[in-house]
Parts: sequence; C-alpha cells; structure tokens
Amino acid sequence: MELWIVGKLVGKTWEFQGVFDLECEAVNFCFDVGDDNWFIGPVNLNEQLKVETEDWPNSYYPTLKGKDE
Repeated sequence: MELWIVGKLVGKTWEFQGVFDLECEAVNFCFDVGDDNWFIGPVNLNEQLKVETEDWPNSYYPTLKGKDE
C-alpha cells in the first residue's frame, strides 16, 4: 500500500506533518497551508528502507511544481 508523507522543511531539517493514503489529499494539505516549504513523498507500508542516505524518489514540493517551467 502506497502512502504519502507530508513534511515541512525547517532550516536544514524537516518536520513530519502527516500521512495520507492519496497523493491528492497530501497535495491539498500543502496548498491549504499555503507555504512553499511543505513537501510530499511516497512510501510503501511495511517496506524497509535502505540504511544509506539517498534522495527521496518521487518526492516534491506541490506549491512549487510548475513554477520553474
């Protein structure tokens, strides 16, 4: 089962803000806050992550998506 984590970038770290079962709900949450520091990223339930630090695949800042295009 894919879930969507919502986080807020604070300086060089981030704070956990919520988890949603639908990407659109996570996106809407970020837009409701109206702050460009909020991001979402997918995770799979009961899936172990790698120990090494790596970029979070398919994570993004919904309020910034498309602003660079």
